[in-house]
Amino acid sequence: MKTGEAMIKNRKWNVGDRDTDREAAEKIAAALGIEYITAKLLCARGYRTPEEANSFIRLETELFPDPFLMKDMRLRR
Repeated sequence: MKTGEAMIKNRKWNVGDRDTDREAAEKIAAALGIEYITAKLLCARGYRTPEEANSFIRLETELFPDPFLMKDMRLRR
């Protein structure tokens, strides 16, 4: 076990329900196939629909420029 791993395993996360929409978190978790706690954190960050959450965690390809637009990129293939 690495040094950092032991420290991480001994920590407890407390994620409160105060501003989290439980129904939205459940929908996000089911739609994206992610853990409920992850969906809950996404809701706490303001992502309320599976589409919004998916855009954030999967970072759709149109967010990234085409790497072959870089100078001489085709030469490096």
